Amino acid sequence: MKFIDPTHPVYRPLWVRLVLVGGCIAWTAVEYYNGQQTWGLIFLVISSYAFAQLLLFYKPPEEQAEKPTEEKLTEDKPVEEKPVGDSREQ
Repeated sequence: MKFIDPTHPVYRPLWVRLVLVGGCIAWTAVEYYNGQQTWGLIFLVISSYAFAQLLLFYKPPEEQAEKPTEEKLTEDKPVEEKPVGDSREQ
């Protein structure tokens, strides 16, 4: 089971991944600063997992392989043009 899905499009920009990991690390520091070792340890594990999934082992998904673009579709199939003004069907 994945807690963080690194293939989701929201994680594609680097700044989003850095903010998320940085926020987890900052909250870990807040918990340790306030003397809450248990919560600090929990957020340390969460921060480590987020770091590993979003920065260390991150591989960007390939969009070109998944979906063909409109340009590729129009290049493969020529479109027949109908004369303008001819509303009757033959």
